[in-house]
Amino acid sequence: MAKTSNLETRRPGAAAQGVEADLTLLNLDRAQRPSLTLFHDVESLAKSQLSLVSSKLTLREKVRDYEIELIRIALDQVEGNQRLAAQLLRLKESTLSRKIKRLGIPVNFS
Repeated sequence: MAKTSNLETRRPGAAAQGVEADLTLLNLDRAQRPSLTLFHDVESLAKSQLSLVSSKLTLREKVRDYEIELIRIALDQVEGNQRLAAQLLRLKESTLSRKIKRLGIPVNFS
């Protein structure tokens, strides 16, 4: 009988899923990576059981910062074209425009 790791004993195929997740990460667009980073940050906070009170930034502030970063990266990739940036971010163009105004993101592209 072949030995199996604890991970495979608990969840068959978990190791393969980890490899698939790594490959998926490699295929993500630059605009999508910060949101995945945010997910991992939130997940690690939950695992380490840190409270938001001890954090320097609130969750709302951190999400705002990531949203700004995502929008800036998308705008940079398409040289300021908001219609294309909205497509990259999978948003309606009007939603992106509203977020740019609300978050005060400069759109100085020539």
